[in-house]
Amino acid sequence: MADKEVTQREPELISKKGILDKFGISYGQFYRWKRKGLIPESWFIRKSTFTGQETFLPSDKIIERIERIMKLKEDYSLEEITEMLSPESTEARFDLKELVNKFISTETLKRFQTITGHESPFPFRDVIQIAALEELGTKELAQEELRLVLSTLNADVLPASESEADWTLWVLRKEKGSSLCCIAPKSKVRFDPETQIVAQLDLSQLVEETKLSLRGI
Repeated sequence: MADKEVTQREPELISKKGILDKFGISYGQFYRWKRKGLIPESWFIRKSTFTGQETFLPSDKIIERIERIMKLKEDYSLEEITEMLSPESTEARFDLKELVNKFISTETLKRFQTITGHESPFPFRDVIQIAALEELGTKELAQEELRLVLSTLNADVLPASESEADWTLWVLRKEKGSSLCCIAPKSKVRFDPETQIVAQLDLSQLVEETKLSLRGI
């Protein structure tokens, strides 16, 4: 039986020139942000046009990123923004009250502690797992499936480079009732036809949004 490829809608693209014109930023500024890692290398797509080769980027992602950078740079240095938007972990620890006050529900924290037995203060890795549970709260996932999500995220596989910018966490069910969880690039993953996709999370976005939420942004 052939594998089932997870087909994704082709993203709308915008040219590099279109981005510079839209936001009124210079070529030098744009590439300074790229060198800092604020704009992932994997977003740059070379395509042939009637004028020759031209660089394009996913429209929704780059517009959202530029808008965020321009908003943040009013209050933060480029180095601080780079740290906020980086997928790298942080050594800080966070207490229960701090998380509840910012973006995590009490119910999610209780669920996390019931499954893992972990107590506050939480390292950043735990905070990412808690944020994943919060995002998955609207999905009808069994306790065992949530446990699989946490154990998968705990396996030192958080995206840590530009090449992993589209890595996604997948919660899957087989027709016979068994469940599994995996992390794989959205652009390359394949599942067999008997696999049902129950939930998915963009890990780079999850880490980025969690870091900003911790700062109250």
